[in-house]
Amino acid sequence: MKAAVVTGAGKRPVHMEFDAPPAMAGHRLIDVTASVLIRLAQGRAPGTPYSADRRYPFVVGVDGAGGSDQTSAARRGRDGAR
Repeated sequence: MKAAVVTGAGKRPVHMEFDAPPAMAGHRLIDVTASVLIRLAQGRAPGTPYSADRRYPFVVGVDGAGGSDQTSAARRGRDGAR
């Protein structure tokens, strides 16, 4: 997947390929269609208070929009009509 990735403390995020994470128990993966880098995400990037214990590399960002096959099917209805 393409993502804004921080590769080390004090480094700026770079747009690059990053391995997609596996789905965690009780969660499911979605296809992200939009994401923003808000101030919180920018504060986590340099490795200071918000992310002092952060492991590198990591994907920056906590807000986004997307969907999955399941959410798309629910939106369309059983007959496939929108």
